[in-house]
Amino acid sequence: MAAPNLRLLSLDGGGVRGLASLFVLKQLLSHVPSPTPVKPCDFFDMICGTSTGGLIAIMLGRLGMSVDECILAFTSLMDRVFVPSRNRLPVELHSGKIRARYPADRLTAAIQDVILAAGFDRDAPFRGPKKNPCKTLVVALADEGRVPVRITDYERRNESQGAFYAGVTIWEAARATSAATSFFPPVDVTVAGITRRFHDGALGANNPVNELWMEAGREWPAAGLEGQVRSLLSVGTGRSVQKVFGEGIRDVMGGIAAIATETDVTAEQFAGMHLGFATGRGKRYWRFNPPDLSDVGLDGVAMKGVISQRCERYGEEEETRERMGEWAEVSGGEMRTVEIRKTTKKTRPGKLFYSLGKGAQNLAPDAKSPWQYLTLQSYREYEKIYDACKRADLNVWSRVLPPRQQGRPTASVVTKPLTMAVIYMLHAETALEGVKMSVDADRREMLKRFTKWVPCRCKEGCKRKWNFVNEVGLHKNGEKKACEAVKATAGKGWFGIGGGGRLKRLEAMQDEWYAAV
Repeated sequence: MAAPNLRLLSLDGGGVRGLASLFVLKQLLSHVPSPTPVKPCDFFDMICGTSTGGLIAIMLGRLGMSVDECILAFTSLMDRVFVPSRNRLPVELHSGKIRARYPADRLTAAIQDVILAAGFDRDAPFRGPKKNPCKTLVVALADEGRVPVRITDYERRNESQGAFYAGVTIWEAARATSAATSFFPPVDVTVAGITRRFHDGALGANNPVNELWMEAGREWPAAGLEGQVRSLLSVGTGRSVQKVFGEGIRDVMGGIAAIATETDVTAEQFAGMHLGFATGRGKRYWRFNPPDLSDVGLDGVAMKGVISQRCERYGEEEETRERMGEWAEVSGGEMRTVEIRKTTKKTRPGKLFYSLGKGAQNLAPDAKSPWQYLTLQSYREYEKIYDACKRADLNVWSRVLPPRQQGRPTASVVTKPLTMAVIYMLHAETALEGVKMSVDADRREMLKRFTKWVPCRCKEGCKRKWNFVNEVGLHKNGEKKACEAVKATAGKGWFGIGGGGRLKRLEAMQDEWYAAV
């Protein structure tokens, strides 16, 4: 039998106290024998997190950050998000429901900025291309039945809802795992016309070690999981504090009682169910949870210094250092990236391209011009192809260049908007008989804005974003709210929708999109 080789990492939820888990993780990785700082995505085979731990899992795994980079990004995000609102009652007077303490758009914008700073598009898919082999998953709570669900950045074995999860973006996965009702509104994720609502996963799995174990068993089913795991590391965020969850006061009190001891109980139960794995000479499970953080609230951004000092004290305890050394010795020091690159077969760009379909989700059936076939589903697929084809033959880009440059396409900078435009043109002309596109000077100006999105200006405040490269208007990120712009453009395009204030708002939105890039 092969020696156990998998390294797994589980990260608890805890709001601002997620910073504690990062400090602990940094000290743990300092015990790993390596000439350079160890990046979690190159060391662990799978990283799982809930709530704040889910945000951190995405930063470390999907975005490939180092721990130091993650600490900076996380503290900046918390500072932006947890800004107290004045004159905001915690309960809706007419319904008695708990009101979200912080606005969702602030959290979404902060997450998207982190994604952008890491070198990805703001709306990059969670299951898109990445530079490391680490599998990342976050735990959220499905609105229907309030059951935990695992959202992954990889295709899962025998997955029944694979088409839905393939369309989830990085920021949507981050919002889904962190949407605690008392802090942020739940998030609605819409893919191919199907909308699902998610809440923060902390109530049922604030310590997600069991979710991680079940997911790892699904991904590596052969020969029993315990025999394949080299080490399982579970990192907490300090003693649990009261956490509000639910819509009404009774729900809130029930949530407080349920979550107050859940993380430690889960850790004890897991160890009890895996005695040979978690104790004794063959131990391969470690739990690190800094104590004495019960006075730090989930949104206590002013306590970051306190978290740092107490984690430092915890890390200096002799018992803690000895256990960290034991974990590092069992885990070993070799990185995963080199091994994976030797054995993983890359997906050829051609396969990605020819996987594009010609159904209504991929090419709009009611198009009035060659450019109106573009759909949001295909737009997201083009982004994946762009990431895989950055080094492709530049001759294909000549069709969108001015005539004087078409003979020497390498003289022009191949930008992402024009690259995606060419992919769309090839897709439409390949899939649809008789379609041929030409690009004049005006069209080139439009195509330069292929990746530009502007906020909706409707009176309903729907939070959508719009892109008019297809002449009709693509929209994304919409909540479950009506939108005059969607109604006005549905089925008939941007033109001829009547006058009045609605037309002026639509025209202002289109003018903003047409503005210089």
